[in-house]
Amino acid sequence: MLFRSQNQPFYASLSKALTDEVTAYHGIRGKAVFRYAKTQSPKEFADHFAALQDKVDVIGASAINHDRVSQAVAAARNAGTPTFAMLNDFALDSRVTYIGLDNYKLGRLAGWIMTNVVSGAGTIAVLVGSSLWHGHQLRETGLRAYFRERAPNLRLQDTLLNLETRQVTYEVVLEILETLPDLRGIYIAGGGVEGAVQALRENCAPADIKLVVHPLTEEIRGALRDEYITSIISTPVQTLAASLVDEMATFALGKGPQNRPQRLLKPQILFPEYP
Repeated sequence: MLFRSQNQPFYASLSKALTDEVTAYHGIRGKAVFRYAKTQSPKEFADHFAALQDKVDVIGASAINHDRVSQAVAAARNAGTPTFAMLNDFALDSRVTYIGLDNYKLGRLAGWIMTNVVSGAGTIAVLVGSSLWHGHQLRETGLRAYFRERAPNLRLQDTLLNLETRQVTYEVVLEILETLPDLRGIYIAGGGVEGAVQALRENCAPADIKLVVHPLTEEIRGALRDEYITSIISTPVQTLAASLVDEMATFALGKGPQNRPQRLLKPQILFPEYP
């Protein structure tokens, strides 16, 4: 398995869920092996795929979209080690399938929530991890499409990068709080949510700024209870883990299709009154 960061609580939770699913899966004697990218460098992701292809039978990964990554995934498959994309779809020509949420629909859903909780005119800020995460771009596209259609009174700020880190997100949110007096809401398409919550706790009352996010961790759930987060549209981690392991095991055992475009899951949607 290959993920973005070992230090993010969401990926730690997913890693545990995958380990449990592999151990419990009937019909195989498997072991989950994990590698974590320290950066968003295409070379680092490609190097991880190259290293994994000789050590495992199948690869499950959440990786960036880049030609160098696609080439590494194709090379691994040609060497007999297929890749399954999760959370973010990548290497579409060479991965076996994608398991996760419909990211475009997630963006539209975030737009619907935002327009129904924000009163009056104002500005909405949008944060993405980087331009290399296709899932983040789809979420942003869905959000902007919904706003164009349904929210003429709300202005979407130019998209900001937060690198999915707590510190960068904290600094970005502090800056927009200082420079956007008509700020009404913030949408974060990826990680780093904890930094936004910290900035809001230090400068705003609960529910002053509407914050819609995706990752679900205990810290983020606590911010939802305190109403510093308006809604969490999360990936159901256990369902994702079970679906991914089932797809990988079925393929490895030769019992499933060699290619299936995607296996879409339903999001888990939480609000302060139902955290």
